[in-house]
Amino acid sequence: MKQNRLLVILITGLLLFGAVHAVSANNTASFSPESPLVYIGDTTEISIVFDEIAPEGFAGCEFNITLSNPDAAVLIEDVTYPEWATNHLNVLHGGDDDLFISVCDGANEIQPGNTNVTLVTFSLKGIAEGSTDISIVNPNFDNMPLGGNNIEMTLNSASTSVTERVPDIIVDAAGSGGDYTTITDAVDNANANAWILVKPGVYSEAVVISENLKISSSDGAADTIVDAGGKSGFLVYNDGGVEISGFTIRNAEPALYLRSADCIITGCTLTDNTQGIRLRGAEKCRIYQNDFINNTKNVVVSTAGLSNTWHSPDMVSYSYEAQNYCNYLGNYWVHPVQIPMVMVSSMIPW
Repeated sequence: MKQNRLLVILITGLLLFGAVHAVSANNTASFSPESPLVYIGDTTEISIVFDEIAPEGFAGCEFNITLSNPDAAVLIEDVTYPEWATNHLNVLHGGDDDLFISVCDGANEIQPGNTNVTLVTFSLKGIAEGSTDISIVNPNFDNMPLGGNNIEMTLNSASTSVTERVPDIIVDAAGSGGDYTTITDAVDNANANAWILVKPGVYSEAVVISENLKISSSDGAADTIVDAGGKSGFLVYNDGGVEISGFTIRNAEPALYLRSADCIITGCTLTDNTQGIRLRGAEKCRIYQNDFINNTKNVVVSTAGLSNTWHSPDMVSYSYEAQNYCNYLGNYWVHPVQIPMVMVSSMIPW
């Protein structure tokens, strides 16, 4: 009898320990990825997620995301929320190292036991070589109803390394200092997310891109020319994430043909083309600080949403007529029969 009682006590204790352990494991939020790498001048996306399953009764939360070393990296107000977040708010406080987040599950979509729950996705920009810790502070995780009891949470931190990126592939038309002599060969042999650096020269080719790549010139658009011979200068069709910068593209139809999402086009000169840029199914692309000069049509839209933006992501300091300014810069347009103009903070370019 005594042995039976001891067995019952032991089993009960194990069950209670298991229950407490399960609650502790479930009520945890972490950064994903936990140790992100960001290159100087680039941005990376980081999410905050529930580990394993969502806590019981979750209705919403608010907290601050902070950085220990804003000299290495900064937070930027480029925040996205999951579909269940019917109400949300984000505010960048105290410079670039404190981002306030508030998110509410107004439709009660998050149920106990839900897995793969993302709370928010934010962006971090690399500034200088180094590292910074990312933390969640001032947390308030509410259960139902919103504003009710606070859910005890374990909040894991993350550490980000910031480093200078080196190109994965170098293209040199002269054939003396690169891996390939054409951009097309470099693209065809590049792994996803590779950086292709192109040295000065005239590249007579039409480039087709189907992977996420960064393609930039080493010396800028004036010295790095793509002559497409009447074809598309750069045709982009993939799942998104292509960046093209620092090229003069001429004799093309169009100079840039974007059939993808999340592209970045900057620092390019599109000149003497039948079409400067054509958008077909392009979403969330950012096109800024490019020169559109003497094209029959500067922009042609087959199908594209209003999510594309036509100005710089950050404010730019510049001088004009002996005056200093700081603003979001768009693109420079020269129409055949119109006066050239600089588009500042423009969403739609025509």
